[in-house]
Amino acid sequence: MKQRITSQRAGWRRRTARWAFVTAALALCSQTALADDGNGNATTRRETAGPAPLQVVYFDTPGCSQCDRVEDTLKTAVEAWAERIELVRFNTHKAVGRYRLAQFKEHYKATLRKPPTIFVGTHVLTTPKQIIKGLDKAIRGELAAGHRTFVPPPLAATDTEPETPGSESSEEEVAAQGVADRLRKSGPWAVCGAGLLDGVNPCAFTTIVFLLSMLAYLGRSRRQMAVVGIGFTAAVFVTYMLLGLGLLWAVKTFSVDRGIATGLAVAVAALAFVFAAWSLVDFVRTARSGDARKATLGLPKSVRARINQVIRSGLKTRNLVVGAVGVGFLVAVLESVCTGQVYFPAIMIMVRTPDMRAAAVGYLVLYNVMFILPLVAVLVVAWFGVKSDALARLMQRHLAVVKLGMAVLFVGLGVLVLLTL
Repeated sequence: MKQRITSQRAGWRRRTARWAFVTAALALCSQTALADDGNGNATTRRETAGPAPLQVVYFDTPGCSQCDRVEDTLKTAVEAWAERIELVRFNTHKAVGRYRLAQFKEHYKATLRKPPTIFVGTHVLTTPKQIIKGLDKAIRGELAAGHRTFVPPPLAATDTEPETPGSESSEEEVAAQGVADRLRKSGPWAVCGAGLLDGVNPCAFTTIVFLLSMLAYLGRSRRQMAVVGIGFTAAVFVTYMLLGLGLLWAVKTFSVDRGIATGLAVAVAALAFVFAAWSLVDFVRTARSGDARKATLGLPKSVRARINQVIRSGLKTRNLVVGAVGVGFLVAVLESVCTGQVYFPAIMIMVRTPDMRAAAVGYLVLYNVMFILPLVAVLVVAWFGVKSDALARLMQRHLAVVKLGMAVLFVGLGVLVLLTL
């Protein structure tokens, strides 16, 4: 009996010791936390469920020398912080990368820059120098503060379901759709602004004033003025559309070779900046003197003389409709020497932006509708009795403002062309 009690007590002690050991082990495991020694080195790592790692979102571009400079820094950060961070990469050569970058920039109100760019917590690192010197400090600070990196909404296909969920090709299609949605909202307004400013370009406006003065000199009636105005406007619109379609085809043809396409884009951007500086000089000259003749960027004298000759001879024909259409066609071709300074960069942007290329013809139509709008407005006020000399004085009084607007437009076009590289 005594031996049985002793045996039971021994078994009870073994079971108690076993449960105590298991309980202690479980308690130890559950209380083990990720510790930081203050230098960003993880000393102990939780193997059970814990807080989600801090995302380090990195945007790069293949072949980018600036991106290559930060690779060692990224590798070091990943090794040092291990499970506490998660590196997420996006390639901005792909539509999904460009779309995600646009989302991050909008959320962080970040200045538009080319890769490499890193978003971590509340920090935005936009140059190799900032990334190399500040990434480790940014990670440490965000982890200490408990901040999380912005997580954009998931991509969602709108028109078709992806063939392979999660595949790169389906993400490309979805991202392209997202970028297209953004451009559908902002693209038309930008095209409208460029076309309208080009329409009040002194090159075009001076020609309109001379056309009206010739109609008055020849003693044309209001009905005849309306006929000439409609024929002239329609011819200008059609001619510019044809020129635009030709430029679209030419730019697309040259864009087959990446080197030539890049060189052409750089040349167009450089010309846009030159015209911006030239317009700014004209603005200063005309604002100080009040003399429109101080402006030098415009149609060459020989071209102006040729346009005036075309208008004189065209309006003396017996068939006013034929004459007006012929004048409109020839004047549009001759004027393109000047108005093409805006038209060509705008077309370059349409062609080189993937999400605008599919709707390039529609954008061309919109641009040219806005381009002829000032012409239509001038013809309407002239039909109601406003004289050509009054319109000429109006242009002279506001020429400085127009020149300043053209300078801003040229800068914007140059920047947008460079962003397509």
